[in-house]
Amino acid sequence: AIQAAEDLYGVGSAEAQAVEEAWKAVGVPCNGASNDNVCNALPITLGVPINADGFCATAQSGEVSPGVGTGGSSCNSQDGWCSFEPNVQNSVWFTFVAPPSGFVKVSSDDFDNTQMAIWSVGNCSDFNTFTEVAANDDSGPGASPLIICASVNPGQTYYVQVDGFNGFAYNTNILVEASSIGPGNDDVCNALPMTLGVPINANSTLCPRASAQPGEVSPGAGTGGSSCNSQDGWCSFETGVQNSLWFTFVAPPSGKVDIFTSTTHDTQFALWSVGDCNNFGSFTEIAANDDDGPLFAPFINDACVVPGQTYYVQIDGFGGQDYNTNITVIAVGPPLTLTCPPNQVEVAGA
Repeated sequence: AIQAAEDLYGVGSAEAQAVEEAWKAVGVPCNGASNDNVCNALPITLGVPINADGFCATAQSGEVSPGVGTGGSSCNSQDGWCSFEPNVQNSVWFTFVAPPSGFVKVSSDDFDNTQMAIWSVGNCSDFNTFTEVAANDDSGPGASPLIICASVNPGQTYYVQVDGFNGFAYNTNILVEASSIGPGNDDVCNALPMTLGVPINANSTLCPRASAQPGEVSPGAGTGGSSCNSQDGWCSFETGVQNSLWFTFVAPPSGKVDIFTSTTHDTQFALWSVGDCNNFGSFTEIAANDDDGPLFAPFINDACVVPGQTYYVQIDGFGGQDYNTNITVIAVGPPLTLTCPPNQVEVAGA
């Protein structure tokens, strides 16, 4: 009857849960999966989905929870669960052996409202030996969990905890796989070279995830009537760098460039002249923009550059938002005939 209700109305639906509670009320035994107990965690093969069934699952006495996620949105953090539901009600457990890459991604295959956490475990019988590695609540489709880039030690066994949000009766498949590794241009000295007119991908979610280097430069707040639409800075209320990536290009003979993205992801741009990539004190801002493109995308317009000189492009997610977009730098106008001041920024239409 329970399976029929789930098939008809959906797993976790009010109707299916009502049938489940009715069976419990008349004393029909409810036996959860064996991996309701962490010491019976089921082994996962990397890249192969495995079923996670929360029907009749429980929380063990003293069972660990990753707690509340940090950052702007606890529900979308990678280190905890939603602030209004950090508790464990009906968890099941799995294990996997970390891949040589040292990074893993954990996802579910449907919209079941679950929560996930990865743990390093000393003794499965002692929750005091559990150390959280990563956790997520809602970053996947339909408020499903998605751990994007958890750092793990190759060859070590880790435990995955799956729990229903507020006791949601889930039945889903989870997948643990080696994460995609980025090209390393989170470090400015590993900036990727660009070809003028050819888009290049900027993806903050590749491993290791994009971050800000210690002391990393920011163009600061833009000037003029609107800081967000200026060509010399970012929105006055969000000038910090959180998850930047870096690129370089060689300035064209025209001495002017436009820089834009292929999507409407809310990102920020800055263009820099660099003396030494290891010394942020040698960076000179040339141009910067936050929202001049479509739907808060950045657009640097008619930035003056010295032909033949190498410049650095910094992209950052507004407020630390993840992004996956393509950046293009194009030459603007005919070859330069008059000297363009090296640090001059011309506003669109000027």
